Parts: sequence; structure tokens; C-alpha cells
Amino acid sequence: TYRFKYKGNIGYVGNIVEIVDTEKETALITDWKLAPNTKSDLEFMEEIIKQKKENDIDTNETYITDAAYFSSEVNKKAKEANIELHPTDMTGQKDTKETNISKLELDENNNIIKCSNKEEPIESKYCESTGTIYASFEKESCQDCPDREKCPIREFKKKNKLTVSIKQIETARVRENRNTEEYKKLSRKRSGIEGINSLLRNKYNIDRRPTKGLAYLVVAFTTSILSINIKRITKMNKIVTNNA
Repeated sequence: TYRFKYKGNIGYVGNIVEIVDTEKETALITDWKLAPNTKSDLEFMEEIIKQKKENDIDTNETYITDAAYFSSEVNKKAKEANIELHPTDMTGQKDTKETNISKLELDENNNIIKCSNKEEPIESKYCESTGTIYASFEKESCQDCPDREKCPIREFKKKNKLTVSIKQIETARVRENRNTEEYKKLSRKRSGIEGINSLLRNKYNIDRRPTKGLAYLVVAFTTSILSINIKRITKMNKIVTNNA
């Protein structure tokens, strides 16, 4: 995405989707949209998910994005459309205290089956309106738990209670996965699309088009994208010819 903002939130924001062939080291822009810059990245992501579902595409896809495209609600919709969201960074302040909530096992109704120490709760209830899970555990099951210091569970007279949101669990899991080499390797691929932003600004002068109005800018944006794609296809054909 590229942004060019003015006072009073004037201007437009462009969103680009690029498909990458890692084996051939080639890429093409497959989707692009332009809208008033009051439109959020989450709204763009929801449109992409909706479009995939409307086209009845059942293939599994991974979308590498920045954190602005990721939320608990959008991630749920993405999974329903066989899309795995891969945010390369996370917004918000990171908790200084390490927790074990990423290891909680949930069932299809978002109820806790087992904690990180494989202990089953006495009961677990999920509140869909708030996206929060309320669970209670036997006090004895927490006494010798090796993850006790990392657990946000609260002690009461008769039992221990855990209150955690789905958003907290998903965020914790993403943060944990970010430390794996596989996640880092996949995240590096997103840097390629940043070159498109620079190309649109510096070579195609997209920020300073003489045309006014969204309709005219959409045409200018589209012709610039098509020009980039045509040059890439031409380069791909040359590589194929040379290899032949």
C-alpha cells in the first residue's frame, strides 16, 4: 500500500496484491484497488477475502502482509476462505511478561480443552459477543505446574480461574511463530512489494498525477500497474527463451 496524506484526510490510498513464484523468482500483480485514504487496510483485506469466496476458489493461499491487515475477526474470515494470514510485524505494545497462553488447546467452539500443562479445566465457556473465554481449574492441578509463573490464571478460595480473549491467544501465537526460522524466511518475501511502491512513486509519478478525482486516478493507477506487469512478463519470456 502507498499513502499520500494531506490535512483533513484528503487523498487516496492504493492497495496491491502480488503473487510470487518462489521457484522461478518471478512475481505478478494480480489485484489492485484505489480508494479515499479513510479506508483501512483491514477493509481492503476483507474485500480480498470476500472476492476469493465469491469466486469459489478452494485453494489454500498464504498472504504475507504487515500488521495493519491482521485482526482476530479478519483472521477468522480468512481461515473460512482457506487463507492463512502471515503478518510480518505486530501492532501494539508487546507484553513484557512472558505468558503461556499460546499453548492453550481449544475446540471448534473456542472452549479450552487443555492448558499448557495438559490439564483439563473443570469448565470452559466462550462468550462470542466479547470474544472471551472463561475457564476454571482445580487448585491442585496448578500447584506443581512448571508454567505457573507464565500463566495469567487467578487463584480463588475454591478454584483457579482463567480469563483470556481469542485475540490475545492469536496474537501470542503469531508473536511466538515470528521467532521461528520458517516464519522469518517467509516474512522476507514481503520486502519485494515495497519496491513496487517506490517504482510507482519515482518512475510513474503516481503521487503527482495532473488528473483529479477518483475515477481518473483509478485509470492512471491501473495503467501503471499494467505497465509493470507487461515488463515483468516480457522479462519472464526472455528468461524462458534463454533457458530453452
